[in-house]
Amino acid sequence: MSAERDYSGPVTSLPPGYPAYCIYVPTGMNQDFEQATDQKLQTWGQAMGKNLFVAPWNIGDPSYVALMKTLGFTRRPAIILSDGNQWTPDSFVMKIDDPLLVRNVDRLTSMLPTLLDLILLQQYNRAAKDAISAGRVAQIKSISGDIANVLSKVKVTFCWKGITVGL
Repeated sequence: MSAERDYSGPVTSLPPGYPAYCIYVPTGMNQDFEQATDQKLQTWGQAMGKNLFVAPWNIGDPSYVALMKTLGFTRRPAIILSDGNQWTPDSFVMKIDDPLLVRNVDRLTSMLPTLLDLILLQQYNRAAKDAISAGRVAQIKSISGDIANVLSKVKVTFCWKGITVGL
């Protein structure tokens, strides 16, 4: 199995076997920022190899409605970072649906690697889950380190064990 993977294009389900997933849910209007975001995410996913699966979600497929309902968001575009290929109450999920952030490709891609560390680096992952369980927003911001100032200005939602904490 190669360390680098091919980009798959729009998906309706996620393959198993990756420690982290980044899903882009576009507006479907094929705007310039969406093409730029898709391209940057594609490059990032290929660079991360088997550590991260990155793909846009196929919003033309009926699975899109289930995705929106399961993850509880109503706006597009959105970014979903998760530690699993199926979303259950045990999944650690971060949702970014703030239009000001998701439409700003450079700002978005500058903060995604730090958010990904909350999934990939075990000490951050455990601390983030504990903070979510206790509803400690300040601690989540502290754990997020470099992006704490950004998180105070945009909407990022952290979910784990059925508990949702929005920043």
